[in-house]
Amino acid sequence: MDIHNHGPGTAAFGLDPDLPALAIAEDVLEPLLGARPLRVAMGTTIPICGVFEKHLGAGTIFFSFSTSDEDYHAPNEFLRLANFRLGMTAWTRLLERLAGGPINAVNRRL
Repeated sequence: MDIHNHGPGTAAFGLDPDLPALAIAEDVLEPLLGARPLRVAMGTTIPICGVFEKHLGAGTIFFSFSTSDEDYHAPNEFLRLANFRLGMTAWTRLLERLAGGPINAVNRRL
């Protein structure tokens, strides 16, 4: 086996467990899923997360709706329509909560 070093890579990052937006995301998901979501640590780093943290002082919450058997980023990748619909509903509710009210009310002000 040959090993090639391609540079330092991307620094790992951690999310503050007391981040208010994280609690909001969990509150949004609980009624949709029928149980409180579990927090998990991911074994990989998405490079942009460290950039957001470093330059914007912002943490990144992963709020996705694919499952491991859907082979994301593989040639046979797919997404169940039920998860797509769940994701649209959850994202709408999350954005409403983060904005402080129904999205339609925000749109009327624009």
